[in-house]
Amino acid sequence: MRRVMGVIGIVVLLNLAIASVAEPVQQPTYASEKPRYVKVVLNEDGSNVLAVAFDESKGTGKGYDLLYADANFNGRFEPLEKRTATVRKCSSGIHCEFPAVKLNVPYSKKALGAQYPCEVTFNYQKHTYQTRSTRPRLLTRILTLSNPAPAAVTTSENFDVLTGVELRQGSARWQYSFRGSIKPSERLNDAPRWSFRGAPTLTIATRPDGQKKGNLGIGLTLQAAGNRFECKSGGLPAKAHVEIKRPDGRVVHRDDAPLDKFTFG
Repeated sequence: MRRVMGVIGIVVLLNLAIASVAEPVQQPTYASEKPRYVKVVLNEDGSNVLAVAFDESKGTGKGYDLLYADANFNGRFEPLEKRTATVRKCSSGIHCEFPAVKLNVPYSKKALGAQYPCEVTFNYQKHTYQTRSTRPRLLTRILTLSNPAPAAVTTSENFDVLTGVELRQGSARWQYSFRGSIKPSERLNDAPRWSFRGAPTLTIATRPDGQKKGNLGIGLTLQAAGNRFECKSGGLPAKAHVEIKRPDGRVVHRDDAPLDKFTFG
């Protein structure tokens, strides 16, 4: 793992200090009675915080398919800062993918000169399920006929964020991506701040090979503060060197490959 950790070593610096920033004081007229708010910390010293508002174009409870991002940090959610999601429907609900918010905000001096030093992308999902009864089928049928009751309904909502920054390490340019979930607030002042704080960690997991009995698959995952973490240069992922050894030290497998190849392989 020396090669991988050498490549991503600069991310140890990704610790964000939280600073006070101006709250957007001008907001649009929302279609939803319950707009939701989040804030994303963008750079190393915490001086740039992106305020975001989610709205429901079809009304309260229909799903958040609009967002406003104060990308110019002027304290207002303006009409030109509105983004409409691409909505995919399924039998249980909707999945909304918002266009990326591209920001001319360098994470640190290592990002100076990048065309788009920072991008933030949001996704939203809402699914509704009917809860099945755990009672015996005959008993359920008898109770339903004698005392009909509406089926229990469960609704789940997920807001996901993907933040990408570009940094330099010597002559190489690296793109780092952090993926996680957020829980928006119904009040802007109370909106949670999402950030990719913390040094990366490498998790190694194994599971039986489904095709070859006796073999184990190996999965490598990078995380930073609990968030999924990826790093690329020129569109290519970081390299990993993997060796599998017996207790006596004999190498039974050795491979050099892009890190994402080892998701399970």
